[in-house]
Amino acid sequence: MSMNRCPQEDWTVPFIAGVFVLFSNLLLVNLVIAMFSYTFERVMKIAEKLWHFQRYSVIIDYNHRIPSPFNLILRPIIWMCSPKICCRCRCSCKVHASTSEGTE
Repeated sequence: MSMNRCPQEDWTVPFIAGVFVLFSNLLLVNLVIAMFSYTFERVMKIAEKLWHFQRYSVIIDYNHRIPSPFNLILRPIIWMCSPKICCRCRCSCKVHASTSEGTE
């Protein structure tokens, strides 16, 4: 007397289990991709804020610094040329003054 209550060779259960496993793996991979994307966006926003802050700090730091060496090289040249410019200006002012005195 053999009782056959549950059929042993049914293909629907392994098929449904396989579809479930494939579908769940696909959903989990999409979930991981979405989490990575959200994390990447969040990190990029923070990085952009930090970049703006660092840029502001560098600009303020350079604003309060001593002039660069290039300016220090040009200063003696300007200083040496400035008496010549002032002499030319004084001479032209004297000529202007003498011509304006003569016309009065």
